[in-house]
Amino acid sequence: MEEQEISIPDEIAEIGKLLSDPERWTAENVAESKKRASCKPCASRAVRWSVAGAVAKQCNWDLDEDYAGSRDFAAIYGHICLTAHRLYKKTVEQVEREMGHQGMLTMLRHAYRTAKAAENASRASQERLGV
Repeated sequence: MEEQEISIPDEIAEIGKLLSDPERWTAENVAESKKRASCKPCASRAVRWSVAGAVAKQCNWDLDEDYAGSRDFAAIYGHICLTAHRLYKKTVEQVEREMGHQGMLTMLRHAYRTAKAAENASRASQERLGV
């Protein structure tokens, strides 16, 4: 069975939608319950996520040793990490803790834009090559 390619910008857009409400975002844990107890990103009791937790949730991967979702997680989170470094010279976690909800959303918007530009450039290159 052939693996389906993900669209990194589309995945980042979904993560941005999830985290757009400050009540669904946390910088304290990967994921939290209503009582702010730490939990796994895909747990049914999870109601708020960090960026890493939201990416894991989007990939349906609980950051455990079952690596089924790890490939997509690495691609998406890696792009967001690169954006955080390029934009702020910080890690994603530093952006979340030091710059708060608005800083995190700005980082995700930039990550979306750069991922979309890369996806469009790749598509154009493939069309020129007849791939």
